[in-house]
Amino acid sequence: MNATSARSSARATRARRADKTTARARRRDDDGDDDGRAATTTTRAACAAIAAMAMACSSARAYVPGFFAASAEASETTTTYFAGRYADPKHPGCLREISADGTVRGEDGDPGCGKTTRTRPWTLSGVIDVNDDSIFIDFSPKGGPANLLGERVEGGVKFPDGNVWRKLE
Repeated sequence: MNATSARSSARATRARRADKTTARARRRDDDGDDDGRAATTTTRAACAAIAAMAMACSSARAYVPGFFAASAEASETTTTYFAGRYADPKHPGCLREISADGTVRGEDGDPGCGKTTRTRPWTLSGVIDVNDDSIFIDFSPKGGPANLLGERVEGGVKFPDGNVWRKLE
C-alpha cells in the first residue's frame, strides 16, 4: 500500500467513525425522553467528535457530514454568519477575525491592545457547523482547549466561560 492510499484509507476510517458517533447520538436523542439537557449534551459531544475529525481532515479537504472543513474551497463558496471582525471584552482593542473557512486570527496584548502595546499575533483553525449555529475553535496552540464551542448569539459569538465576542461588521 502506497502512502497516498494509506492516507485515503485513514480518512475513510475517520469518516466512518464520525458517522457512527452521529448515529449513536441520534439514537440517544430519539429515545423518547423529555430531558432536553441530556439530548443537548449528547448532541454537543457528538458534534465535538465530528469537529475534531474535521479539523484532522481539513488539510486533505475532507467532507464531514454536517460540518464545513476549514479549507480554501470553503472560503470561496461559503457564506457564514461567523465571518467578520469581533471585539473581545477580555482583550480590548485586540484583533479578532473569523474567516468563512473557519480560520480565526487575532492578537493579544497585556491584556488589551493599544497603539503603544506590543502584541502577539496568532492564527487558529476552526470548524463551522453547516447550520451556521456554532463554531468549534482549536485554541490548543495558545494553551487552551482543542475544541472550544462558540455559539451564535444575537450580535456575536458566546463561549462556555460566558465571554461574548461582539461582531463589529
